[in-house]
Amino acid sequence: MATVNRKERERLRHREEILDVAEAVFAEKGYSGATVEDIARQSEFSVGTLYGFFDSKEQLYISLVSERFEQLAAELHKAMDQTDNLVEKVRIYIAKRAELTLKYAKFAKLYTRDRMNDRFTKSELWRVKVGPIWDDQIERLRMIFEQGRNEGCFRSDIDPWDIAITLTNMCDGYLYEWLMRDGKFNLKQKVDLCMTLLLKGIQA
Repeated sequence: MATVNRKERERLRHREEILDVAEAVFAEKGYSGATVEDIARQSEFSVGTLYGFFDSKEQLYISLVSERFEQLAAELHKAMDQTDNLVEKVRIYIAKRAELTLKYAKFAKLYTRDRMNDRFTKSELWRVKVGPIWDDQIERLRMIFEQGRNEGCFRSDIDPWDIAITLTNMCDGYLYEWLMRDGKFNLKQKVDLCMTLLLKGIQA
C-alpha cells in the first residue's frame, strides 16, 4: 500500500510540474502558439509522458484553467470569510484580487488574454468549468451588497447586482491594464483608488 501511495504522490507531483510549465508556455505564446512539444521540452518530460497525463493540448489547457480558477476562487473566498464586516469584505475582495494577480501573474496573463476571444467564452471550458465559478463570485458579492443595503450601510437605491458587476469589472479593468502594460504602474495605488471610488459611491 505504501508503495502505491508513493507512486501516486510522484505522479501527482509530475502532473503539477507539467501544469506549471504549461502555464508559463500558454502565458507566453497563447493557446494557438503553444505546442505540446514546447511544454514537454521545457518540463523535461517526453511528449509521450505528457500524453499519459493529458489526452491533448486542449485537455491540458482545460485542466490548467479550471483547476487554477478553482484555486484562485477558493483563496479569495477564504480571505473574505475571515470577517463579518460587510465593508471590510469588499475591501478584502479588491485587495485580494490584486494580490492573487501578482501571485499568479502567468496564469492571470493567459486567462485575461484568452478571455477576450470567442474561442474561450463560447467553449465548454467557460460554460461548464469557469462560468459557474464566476457566477458564484458575482452572487456572493450581490448577497454582500444586498445584506448591506438591508442593514443600512450601503445605498438602497442601487441594485446589489449592479454594484457586484461594477466592482468585478472595475477590478478586471485595472488588472487587465496592469498585465498588458507589463506592470508599469503601481497596482497598490490602483487598488486604493478602486476602494475609494466604489465605497464612496455606495455607502449610505
